[in-house]
Amino acid sequence: MKLGLVIALILATGATIVAQEDEIQYAPRILSRLDSGGRRKKVKDKLEKLKNKKDKGKSPNKPSKKDSSKSSKSDYKDSMFLVPFSCPRKCIDGAVQPNDTELDNAIKDCDEKNDSQKWNIHYKNEFMKIEATKDWCIGVEEVKTCQGKKAPLSLVSCSDPRSDWYFTGGQLVSALCWSRGKSRLMSVDDECEGSLKLYDKPDRGTIFMFVGKEFVASASMEDEPTLSPTSYPTLSPTLPPTVSEEPTDTD
Repeated sequence: MKLGLVIALILATGATIVAQEDEIQYAPRILSRLDSGGRRKKVKDKLEKLKNKKDKGKSPNKPSKKDSSKSSKSDYKDSMFLVPFSCPRKCIDGAVQPNDTELDNAIKDCDEKNDSQKWNIHYKNEFMKIEATKDWCIGVEEVKTCQGKKAPLSLVSCSDPRSDWYFTGGQLVSALCWSRGKSRLMSVDDECEGSLKLYDKPDRGTIFMFVGKEFVASASMEDEPTLSPTSYPTLSPTLPPTVSEEPTDTD
């Protein structure tokens, strides 16, 4: 019988009970075929032990490796472009020189096909992580960098507190510098060239936007002629008002 593939019961004296842990769902059907004697109790106890053993290793709140993989892929799929408000059509580029991590040539013309301009955004508690490539995020190169007024930023380990930023909705505040007694924000120069830097004053160069690929693609297009409406609103009524004639009084 089919149930024999799931559990083998040798119900003679001194019987040995063998059950597969993944097939415990068949237990009610098996038990229903047994009598109410000692054999039924013995089978029931055995199945209970197997069920408890299986459930003990479960962690209901821990995602499986399959789920974690999907989450990671989703993060990379939803990459954003980091664009400075004061530099129209410019994007922050994460490409660095070999054996170097300093973002000294980070302000480039936007290119929606350029992977080095795509940033993966993660959050750790209240802080934002801006990831260029796996485990490398925008950050403060070292603590003493916070002392400078226009010190260049670098790529640092994403697990390092140096990569923590507080996003105000427009400005990116270095959490590390603040914790060291210095107020520093991510910034670009007015010339819209060169490195991504820390700055000590909140001006237009410290305002950033996170935008998607479609927006960058549309911003990179040549100016298109403005389409004019085919008709214009009429300021005067289309029909003159009707004037009723008052009856003339006659003597």
